[in-house]
Amino acid sequence: MGLPNDALLEQIETMAVRFARGAGRIVLGYFGADVEVNYKSKGKADPVTNADRESEAYLTAEIGAAFPDHAIVGEEGARVSAGKPEFTWVLDPLDGTANFMNRLPVFAVSIGVLYRGQPAAGAIFVPSAKSSQGTIYHARRGNGAYRDGHRIQVQREAEIGRTKLVSLPGNHYRIFTLNGHLRKHSGEVRMSGSIAYEMALTASGSFSYCVIWTPKIWDVAAGVLLVQEAGGAVYARRPRSHRWTPLEHFGPTAAALPADLTQLSNWRASLIVGQPGVARLIAENLRRLPRRKPGGQA
Repeated sequence: MGLPNDALLEQIETMAVRFARGAGRIVLGYFGADVEVNYKSKGKADPVTNADRESEAYLTAEIGAAFPDHAIVGEEGARVSAGKPEFTWVLDPLDGTANFMNRLPVFAVSIGVLYRGQPAAGAIFVPSAKSSQGTIYHARRGNGAYRDGHRIQVQREAEIGRTKLVSLPGNHYRIFTLNGHLRKHSGEVRMSGSIAYEMALTASGSFSYCVIWTPKIWDVAAGVLLVQEAGGAVYARRPRSHRWTPLEHFGPTAAALPADLTQLSNWRASLIVGQPGVARLIAENLRRLPRRKPGGQA
């Protein structure tokens, strides 16, 4: 499946960086202050703040003005589409809301742009100790990955050692195990609380690999492209599948447009991203644990 010409993708990448910077200013303006919090699920799960909502409203308005013929899917409910547009912007206006609420500066604004379901461009804003304006990770298909305009790449060494940092879900020991020597030598685990943040760190070589269990599409749409363009690999495992396969698109097939925005919103898969040799090794040795029935029985 072909992509549009590079000049168009460059324009889209440039605008994605600009929008990510603008949304970053919005969320930084709220950081450290008392924010209004609501919850999307029972038991005070899935918090959403006025920073989330204002960031998404800003992104939706800016994208709509610059690219009126493109579709938009946002975590906080944005759904903009006219017919079946070839480009879809996938937005996470504030990934890591729980961190943000608790004044932990580990969060992100994620903007992924899909062309017929294939990652084509993206930008991720994260806070930075070096700049009060934050940092932007960005990429477009076929042009490499960058942090504030400086080229980045995944780790070069295809090995997992005790000093290598990796990212796993907090409850990974209940979900999967690794075979053989990887069971005890799978790397030094870190958990940030923001998937987009972790994928940016994987693309820039801080993490050797990252396992992401059943994320939403807005968590990973930008990060997938960043990792791939930084020289990394992305493997996906769809629900009810036992195989990890390279992720090339988010649509139903590589040649078809997604049927509608609801289909994209309902996309589900688990991912392994990272240094190509390491990601492949993890995919070959990761075993899903049996689900436990009520009462603790498998």
